[in-house]
Amino acid sequence: MDDQNIVYRCWTVTKEETNSRASIFVRAKIPDVVTSRLAVHRSFKRGEVLVNKEKVLPPKILIEGDLVELKFNTYEAKKAKNSTPIEILYEDEFICVSWKAPGMNITSFLEALPFSMADCVGFQNDMKPKSLYELEKATVGWVLVPKTIEAQNKLNENLKAALVRRTYRALVHGKIECEVGEEYPVTSKEPDFESCKHVSFCRSNSAGYLSTVDICSIGVSGGATLRKLFEKLEHPVVGNNSYTKQLKSSRDKGMFLCLLKLEFPHPITNQPMLFFRDEPHKFEAMRQREIRFYEKRKLQYIEELQKNNVDVVEYDPGTEMPVAYMLGYKEFCGLKFHVTPATLIPRLSTEALVTAAIELVESRKMEQLPIKILDLGTGSGCILLSCMNKIQNSTGYGVDISLEALEVAKKNAETLGMTDRVEFVAGDFSKLQEIEQLKQSFDIILCNPPYIPEDKAKKLDFGVSEFEPHEALFCGETSLTSYQMLHASIKGQIIAPNGYLILEAGSGTAEQVKEVFNDWDFIKFHKDHHEIDRCLVFQYSTNTNDL
Repeated sequence: MDDQNIVYRCWTVTKEETNSRASIFVRAKIPDVVTSRLAVHRSFKRGEVLVNKEKVLPPKILIEGDLVELKFNTYEAKKAKNSTPIEILYEDEFICVSWKAPGMNITSFLEALPFSMADCVGFQNDMKPKSLYELEKATVGWVLVPKTIEAQNKLNENLKAALVRRTYRALVHGKIECEVGEEYPVTSKEPDFESCKHVSFCRSNSAGYLSTVDICSIGVSGGATLRKLFEKLEHPVVGNNSYTKQLKSSRDKGMFLCLLKLEFPHPITNQPMLFFRDEPHKFEAMRQREIRFYEKRKLQYIEELQKNNVDVVEYDPGTEMPVAYMLGYKEFCGLKFHVTPATLIPRLSTEALVTAAIELVESRKMEQLPIKILDLGTGSGCILLSCMNKIQNSTGYGVDISLEALEVAKKNAETLGMTDRVEFVAGDFSKLQEIEQLKQSFDIILCNPPYIPEDKAKKLDFGVSEFEPHEALFCGETSLTSYQMLHASIKGQIIAPNGYLILEAGSGTAEQVKEVFNDWDFIKFHKDHHEIDRCLVFQYSTNTNDL
């Protein structure tokens, strides 16, 4: 490399700088050039740092009067930083076509690109590499980069003239409303997309169906616009990015969107250019996995239904009513609870709330004391009744806004022989003070509140969103809405001095819930069977704000 790539600096070590390490000394002098510890060490390794005209190692201790010289090679530094090899499929003096793997953002990709090119320069008049279109970090696919101003201008003209065609393949939720091989009409909703072909579909437990589609973009719009469009169409792309929706089996698999096909006329010769690759292996692996799990669960459900004398030969877990509602019961904490579409189906993760209450009673030596438990949003009563089953000296109240749910809870209390120990009353979280039966002090308050924001409804599994009661699932604008309402509503007249509050929290929100109740004494988190912080235990004290 020529001298224009060399940054030269020279310093004399002062008395105050004596005993400095050479690496720390150099980086402190020009942090805008040598931007990281790694860059400093690479510079030493290349022999660019001299002390008294001799090459030294980074730990070298400097003394007053030492002459320190740096000949920092910016080209070699960039080359080392961008050492990731890029797969280039076509290159001439005007354009470069390469393949971007997932997990690399386009900026880093373009910085590394020149170091994989044939001549490692190739850009006219110090042009910086720039992709003709955006390709997101999680998306795999073709990248087209012009190398001259003339090529860049012509490619931009061709892009505006719909002559640069890019075909994306996406794995989306649901069954596309047309036959395989037919076109799905999306052009009226997004003119940059010329066509959308339905490639295939398969069954899925959580999505009902998964569809594979090929979308041809002829304008500037790319993956982000495509994802927004398919979310609006209620067929979100499988993934864990914005405007996508996860499958339970896809949380660590990235986004299922790739740019498989690129067609354009060469900007100088006008020769037709075509680049194509098969879809990534993970697409078919995901489809086969979903089919396998779907068939396995279907057989399990059919066996369970037949065992309970339900006459069924076929059952579709992706589109039909959940088995618990068909059977009319669900096991929870070793007990059988009657459930209907007026109540949530008890989850295994919610058993953590019961475990927390029992552990609290045992650890605080409360077993011999009469304990009054209040369950807010009781639903089927499974949480309250399971606690009372284990805490023999307890009595309880269950509150719910749904009269139908309260009838189910009463039936469960009767089945379990607890009607003389429990009472169920209608009420609202925000108006607990107005409920006459609650004008007493409870030792333990339990609550599994609605904590799914309404805008997340489309991301739920089919059986949940279609059949379970929405008032028990959705909480408003944010996942904290119900907790904020509870915080304002639970006062000292309801909870006993030094009483306890045990709350369930959505996955990943426990710390935020803790912050809502920051004027309560926090005791601990409890994990569920997936080792996720599922519930929180607080203690009420005289310092708790009741205003």
